Amino acid sequence: MACGVALVATTVASAWRVLIDRYVPQSDWALIEIQTRAVGTSATPLTGAWSRFGWNHPGPLLFYALALPYRIFGGQPEGIQVGVVLINTAFLVTLVLVLRRHGIAVLIVATLGLLAVQLGLLPNHLRNEWNAAVPVLGFVLLLVAAWDSWDGPRWIVALIPLLATFLAQTHIAYVALGIPALVLWALGVWTRRSDRRVLRAAL
Repeated sequence: MACGVALVATTVASAWRVLIDRYVPQSDWALIEIQTRAVGTSATPLTGAWSRFGWNHPGPLLFYALALPYRIFGGQPEGIQVGVVLINTAFLVTLVLVLRRHGIAVLIVATLGLLAVQLGLLPNHLRNEWNAAVPVLGFVLLLVAAWDSWDGPRWIVALIPLLATFLAQTHIAYVALGIPALVLWALGVWTRRSDRRVLRAAL
């Protein structure tokens, strides 16, 4: 419980900074706001964020995820940052739920590691909507969930392809980075099915 509170406290502090700081997006951040604003209109984006190399990242799921908090905040850019804080909070809470299955020692060490990672990132990382920043904690979750999918609950097994899709759509680098995790997940699914077949045969 304390580990989860410590991690979520970092996102609460980040959300508080969103509410008290004046935020004017520029450059890539402004383009992300424009595409988020277009969700639900005739110009709803079908591809991801624009790259300086002259192409779009694979998919628009990031914009769709940010659209609701953006609308709730009246179309103000702070709403996008709140959306990113919520995404990162979901990543951290899910990480705690996965890791707690493996004992308090693993959970404490992992929590300290995650806090160290966050200290090493930019101070505004947890509210940074840049598509290269949003997937960082999600990728940590993907790796941990893939490891746990071999004997974890069914919701972890179902989570992995959904999470991998979100990461790959948000930034193309995670198409390649996610392959080892998906291979591990696929092997875990195959092993679980094989074990069930052996059990049925034994019965």
